[in-house]
Parts: sequence; C-alpha cells; structure tokens
Amino acid sequence: MIRSIFVIALLIAGTAVAQPAGVATEDTAPTSAESPAAPEPAAAIPAQETIVPVEMLLMSSQTPSPVPVEAPADMPADVARGQYLVHHVTMCVQCHSPRQPNGKLITDQLLMGAPVPVDEPSYVKDWAYQAPAIAGLPGYSKEDMVRLLVQGITRDGTYPAAPMRPFRMKQEDAEAIAVYLDSLRRGR
Repeated sequence: MIRSIFVIALLIAGTAVAQPAGVATEDTAPTSAESPAAPEPAAAIPAQETIVPVEMLLMSSQTPSPVPVEAPADMPADVARGQYLVHHVTMCVQCHSPRQPNGKLITDQLLMGAPVPVDEPSYVKDWAYQAPAIAGLPGYSKEDMVRLLVQGITRDGTYPAAPMRPFRMKQEDAEAIAVYLDSLRRGR
C-alpha cells in the first residue's frame, strides 16, 4: 500500500514518470495544443487500482536527475560520458539511490543502494526488492559490470532479477558506465 501511494505521488508530481499530454502538474499547465480538460483530482484516484508499468518509472526520459548534465571540466571524457549515461539515459539513480519520505532522491547517497521504489507485479516471479549499491562497484570488477550491461549476465552467471533489465548496451557505453561507477569509490 505504501509503495502504491509512493508511485501515485511520483505520477502526480511528474518526478518519475512523464505526464501524458493535457495533464497538468503544479509546475506545468496544459498548452493550447494540449487537451483543455481538467485532470482528475489526486484524491479521487484509488491507490489500490493504480497500475504503473515498471518501464515508465525506470525508463522515463523526462525524469529529472539531481546531478547536472554538465560534468566538471577536469573530469575525464569517459567518466563524464558514464555519468551522463547513468543519470540521464539508463536512469540507474532511480532505483539504486535511496529516497526521502517525499520521494525525492537523497543526493548525497546516490547509487548507494535502496529499496526498489515500485511494487512487484503479480505476474513476475523473481523480483529484487532491494537495488544494490553500485557506486564504486562493490563486489564487481569493471569487467563484470561491462558483461552485465552488454550481455545481461551477472557476475555469478545468472540474469538480474526484475525490475533490472538485462541490458544489451554497446561495449563503449558499458565501459563508460563501469569507469564512472568505479570512479565513485570512497576516497578517490
């Protein structure tokens, strides 16, 4: 129930899921090209009947990230590319980072592991309720991470549990992500 309410809050706030055309949030209003119909009040949406596809939460290209797109000038190019991919394309921060009670990411704990912010769909048998820490690649080598992202195979030779997708990335993208995540080791 709590997770359902959390997902509804994310939907209404537009934090984790792109808003459909014509649906206004508190900081956006429909344009004249969008539907003029008023959105249904949030209180009228029953929590137990709201279904949010995991793909919408995990893959929304409009999800704001607390990390700026621009990398520091002294950041190596491969690390900067990895940072961009992690925070703005693959959206790793959305599941692998803890959240405040209001649903916002805790910016000083990004990628440090967290409870998965969506409920398990009834048709999924193998669901990860906890997203592991990936900052600094604890328990993974860069090669292990690249294999996971290119082949969709974990370090122990299995497929990741849902909602983690078995990615099939390009080698160079996976390598950039691995280099970025490795750069987040404490003390570096």
